[in-house]
Order: sequence, then C-alpha cells, then structure tokens
Amino acid sequence: MSSKKTTEQSRITLRINEAAEALGISSRTLFTLLKSGEIPHSKINRAVLIRVSDLEEFVQRQQVRK
Repeated sequence: MSSKKTTEQSRITLRINEAAEALGISSRTLFTLLKSGEIPHSKINRAVLIRVSDLEEFVQRQQVRK
C-alpha cells in the first residue's frame, strides 16, 4: 500500500477541490452549499476545510426514501 493512500485515508478534512471531487460536484456548487450552511466548514488562514464526517452526513441527508 502506498504511503499517499494511507495518508489520505487518515485525513479528517478535505480542501474544496478534494471535497467537490469526492461528492462528484463542481467546486462552484460546493461553494454554494457551504455559503448556505448546508455543509459546515472551517477556515484556517485562507484554507477552507471540510470534515469528511460532515460530507458523509450531508450525503445521508440527501438520500431519497420512498
């Protein structure tokens, strides 16, 4: 197993482009979701960080149930 994969698996936050890619949406759409408060985020200096657990919770809330 590569060390890069191990590092990615242990991360608790993602940057905008990484989170957008993980969700399969554009960065612009993700910015809209962040601004509306649908997905919580943190700022450290100029970096916007999104917790992986918050992305997972967002996806759970989006599930359509019949």
